[in-house]
Order: sequence, then C-alpha cells, then structure tokens
Amino acid sequence: MTGSSLSPYRKLRIVATALATAILGACAQTPRTAPDDGATKAVVLFQSCAKPDWPDEDFRAGHDGTVTIDFLVGADGKARQAKILKSSGYPAMDEAARDGILKCQFKPATVDGTPVERWTQVQYVWSHS
Repeated sequence: MTGSSLSPYRKLRIVATALATAILGACAQTPRTAPDDGATKAVVLFQSCAKPDWPDEDFRAGHDGTVTIDFLVGADGKARQAKILKSSGYPAMDEAARDGILKCQFKPATVDGTPVERWTQVQYVWSHS
C-alpha cells in the first residue's frame, strides 16, 4: 500500500505513532537515590525498544498523558516485572507503554562492576503534539 492510498485517519495514526516512538527515545528515567554500595542504576537501551501502538480509542479521543512505570531488571538486562506507579489517566495507554517497554533491553544495574537485579523507573509520554 502506498502512502497516497492511506486514509487521512490512518496517516494521522502513523504520524502519532511515530511521535510516540520518538518520545520513547527521549523518555526520562526517573532519578532514584543511588545506594551507597558502589552501584550503578539499570538504564533502558531505547534503540532496542518495540514501537508501542497507541490504543485506537485513546488516539481517536485525543488523549495525552505520562505514565511512570517501575521495572525489575535482571542481571541479564531483561525486564522481569513491571508496575504502573503513576497512571496517565488512561489504562489502555498505561498498558501499551508497559508492554512496549517490557520488550526493551536494559543495561543492568551493577554493584562493584557485577551486574545485579534492580528496580528502575521509566516515564513514557503520549503526546499528539
């Protein structure tokens, strides 16, 4: 299918999904107090992340929001668990962000240079602008 044969709605959805993906690349990891054990924090490797799909109903309604998610990152850099800490106000958007970031690879936290399992927070911003 060529770009010219896409409906205006589909074109807008593609642009908004691209925006959400760009925002994912710029989403912030919420600072946490570093432990006093020579540790580094886990860091999401944004280039490894899946592109989350904006939930249709929220997209059509023009919903924007920021969700804060806490991830348990294993010593292998894979997310083991995820908890929504602060909702965007739209459960489907929260779950889409959580599911997308769960597929990301992380640089694991370390203690004295050895990778360890630790929790880290990420904020995901959904924005139409």
